[in-house]
Amino acid sequence: MFQIKGQFVQLGIEIERYSKSLDAAISAQIRQAAREWLKAVILKVPIWTGTSMGSLQPLGAYLKVKVPDHYVAVRKGYGPSVGRANQEFSFSRKGYVWTFSFTEEVAHYLVNEYFNANLLGYKLITPGPYGSFYAGEVAFENYINEYLAKRVPNLKDFISINYVKIVGK
Repeated sequence: MFQIKGQFVQLGIEIERYSKSLDAAISAQIRQAAREWLKAVILKVPIWTGTSMGSLQPLGAYLKVKVPDHYVAVRKGYGPSVGRANQEFSFSRKGYVWTFSFTEEVAHYLVNEYFNANLLGYKLITPGPYGSFYAGEVAFENYINEYLAKRVPNLKDFISINYVKIVGK
């Protein structure tokens, strides 16, 4: 009599559990990278009325990063509370794209971020360009490049292997 024996491997992947774990891990790492972004930005922004620094405070509160709240000069229409009201930030996910976005709406911060306002006739103690957003971008990318791959779940932990033996006549 003639018999055929065989074995094959049946693989199972827990896609839903892996997707949830992956989302949680990447979302956490994006927040960590945003913390690094914020810390780098803070170091580049000088404080006078506190308006520019105030615009970073809501993000700091969300990420639990201390943002300076003192200021040197008091001027009507300026100050930390004005800055706090003139910014937006968000963390989002669409498909397999996770994003962190920060929108600065303090006009003099934006001018000083990219230009030397003293060339426009101002007499600033610390003229721009600050380069704070570029410093933040570098810090964010450095964090992601160093830590993201180490912190996402390993797909092999979500794969089950079942050995199936076949005996036929």
